[in-house]
Order: sequence, then structure tokens, then C-alpha cells
Amino acid sequence: MAKLPPPQTIRGLLPEARRLVLPAGIASTAAPSIIAVAERIGLGLDPWQRDVCRVTWAKTADGGWAADTIAMSIPRQTGKTYLVAAMVFAYCLAHPGVAVAWTAHHNKVMLETFTSLKATAGRAGVLPHVKATPSGAEYRAIEFVNGSRIVMAARESGALRGVPKIAVLVLDEAQIMSDDAMADMLPTQNQAEHPLTIMMGTPPPPKYAGGAFAQQREQAIAAERAGKPLELAAWVEFSADEDAATDDLGQLRKANPSYPKRTPLRAVRKLRRLLTEDHFRREALGIWDDKSTPMVIPAGVWAAAEDPSSLGVGRLVLGIDVAPSRDLASLAVAAVRADGRWHVELVRRDHGTGWIVDEAVALCADNPIAMTIVDARSPAASLLGDLRTAGVQALETNTDQMTAACSGFYDATTQDQLRHTGQAQLTDALVAARKRAIGDRWAWNRMTAKSDITPLVAATLALWGSRLIDDSPRRVRVMR
Repeated sequence: MAKLPPPQTIRGLLPEARRLVLPAGIASTAAPSIIAVAERIGLGLDPWQRDVCRVTWAKTADGGWAADTIAMSIPRQTGKTYLVAAMVFAYCLAHPGVAVAWTAHHNKVMLETFTSLKATAGRAGVLPHVKATPSGAEYRAIEFVNGSRIVMAARESGALRGVPKIAVLVLDEAQIMSDDAMADMLPTQNQAEHPLTIMMGTPPPPKYAGGAFAQQREQAIAAERAGKPLELAAWVEFSADEDAATDDLGQLRKANPSYPKRTPLRAVRKLRRLLTEDHFRREALGIWDDKSTPMVIPAGVWAAAEDPSSLGVGRLVLGIDVAPSRDLASLAVAAVRADGRWHVELVRRDHGTGWIVDEAVALCADNPIAMTIVDARSPAASLLGDLRTAGVQALETNTDQMTAACSGFYDATTQDQLRHTGQAQLTDALVAARKRAIGDRWAWNRMTAKSDITPLVAATLALWGSRLIDDSPRRVRVMR
């Protein structure tokens, strides 16, 4: 059998992956025989799929599987279902009498996958090896002439009762699998010799963030940081950069190893139309929500900066931010205080965007606002034309300026140079904010898809603009 490279790292293996964490003790791999059978029956694999196959079927010196659990976070439209199907079809043909169970969380997905597997079973190279494809309500399977079979089941309906000795357990839609569901599945492999579990999915939505799939990733990241291998497990992750622009095709290439050769742009654009931006970033770009990091500005530091009587006396600047979904937006101001510290305050946070231009015009009419700041990469950038047409002096920040604004807000707060009035919405935004890396710098990021950090981003932009101004302090009128 062909041997894997000795270093248990990404070097030389799966260079397309963002993260690859392997188990200890890899001495060889059964992949060459699996790949050979797959090709013989017409199920050829691309180079990256061959590498995943090498990881999946890696073996120790005593002949056992190096990992009993292979977890793969791979975006949609990459061909991961085809890859796993090719592997398990080949495994069944190479090992007579084995049982493979393929489960999905929802019955609808299970039926769609079964239809796909039946089509694979009907291919010219595969069909001579297939005995039957029973499709009853209680039992759906691909049965092979040699006695092996792939049984299909949905986890939501209490799947796999009475199916013993499952050699390979495929857990599709792993991102929405609970710990309880995982516990129900694993006993089906108790009597199998050298059982293997394959988990595949996309980054989970917030409500499933603590599930079994996320736990696999957390263990992989911990092992990676410690420079250690995983214990009897392997983790494979394909994704775009965490701070990727949603429609950057270069980032899509990073996330999807099958683009554009096998995944056409049209298929990706369809997902973009049908999914929300948050779902698209998870499903198509493979980007995980970051919940592991603490508050960027400690709660105690923010509380110490509270001054209910705080008031700005000059250099008044307005900041505007709009949520990615455009369902929420915020306007905030920053100014210098009489004592030289900086003052930030949320003016208004409201639903939608239709009110923003009129509010900004009214604020500028009632107060000596020197400028209005909008980030060029935010959804608020679409308002720049209307703001300028209405007479608002609106400036936009580029990426370098936005990262400088975030660092400036952090420094001013942690160095006792900023005051706020204790507004709950601004504090809530700070609690929900995390960092997203942009090279060696960072900008604000949402902790979850539902987090609203527009008050914080608007205040950050306003402070950045206020610090640019050099004029004599003068008292300003109270906000509307």
C-alpha cells in the first residue's frame, strides 16, 4: 500500500484545504485500492478528492484505521456527495458482505441523496455489480451482488433500528446533528470490525453551534494550536478567508476545489440568489461563525468608560452603518469633550434603511456636523449617492481606514480616552462583536449571524472621522 507523507501536516497533502488535522500513527493508506476500484466502475476522482480518500482510508502499522472518525467541512456544490459515494461504492465492492449506512438529518435530503445514489448504481460500470435497489417506505438500499449494501435512513425518524454491524457510517448534514443523534448512531457500529464514521457538512447555523460537528472542529483547532495530532480522528476543512468579500470569485476558488472545473458559476449564482448572505457564506464559502473568542473590549473596561453626563463640545462627526441583511441600521456621533477625551453616542437604531437619509439631513441641519462617514465595503455604501444628493458631506472609508478606525476605537477605550453614556444598544453591540482578521489587522465582526453590531460600527466610524478634524472646541446643541 502507498504510504502517506510522514509529517502529519497539510504539507504535500490537500494543499487546497484551509485546515487539515490528522491522527497519529499513519503508516499507509488503503486509498490506492479504493481509487482503483472506483475508476474501474467509472467513478473517477479529481486530485483533491483522491487526497481526501487517502486521509479517509489511512491505516496504522497494525492494519487498523488511523482515524475512526473523518469529519469534513466542505461547501455545497463541491461534489462531496459524489466523492463519498464513490468511496463507499468502491469499498462495498472490494469487501463482500459489508454494511454501509448513509444517514441525513431530514427525510427529504435522504430521499434526494438516495435518488442520486440510485443513479450512480445505474451507471454502466456499476450496474453489473448491483443486485437490487429496494425503495420501500421502511427500507431503501443499494444492494450489491457480493452481499454488501448501502442502507439509507433519516435521523429524524429514528433511523437504523435493527441494522447491525455497520462497517461505515456516513453522517450527511452533520452540521445540524445533535449530540443525542450522534449517540443514537454510534452503537450501530459496535459489532463491526474496524468501523469508520464519515461526517460531512457545512458550517452550522448559530442554533447548532454546540453540536457534534462543531465539537469535532474545536478539537481539531485545539490539536492544531498545540502542534499535536488528533486522537483517532481527522478533520478536513475547505473555506474562504474569514473576512472574504461575499462575491469575490477568488475567494470562491479557495472555498470550492471544484470551481470552476466542475462547479459552474451559474450554480453558485443560483445559491447566491436563493440564500441569505449569512447562509451563503456558510454554505457556499464554508466560513464558520466565530464564537470562541472573548469580547474584544472587556466588559469591565467598557463599564469604566461610562459617563451618563458625557457631552461632546466639538469636532462632531456622524457615522452610519447598515446590517448585511439591511433589516437594521444605526446612526452614531462622536465628538471631543471639554476635557480632551472622546465622546461617542448612538443617535438612532431602527429597522430598514428608508429613514437614514432624512435623519442624516435633519441631524446636519440641527447640529454642526463636520462630516458623515460610511464604510465603502458595508451595505451602507449604497446610500452614499442619496446622501450627497441631499447635501450631506459623506465620506467613505477604505479597508485600511476601516481597520485603523477599529484599532483607534479599541485604543481610545482601553487607554481611558473615550466616554459613552451607557446606552444599552451600544453596549449590546459591543458584547456581540468579535474580530475578523484582515491581514495583520482587524475589523469588527458579528459573533453570530443574528448579532447586530451596527451601533458599534457607526460609533467607530464617527470616532475615526472626529479624530481627523483639527478645529477649536465649541459646544454643540443636543441631539434630536
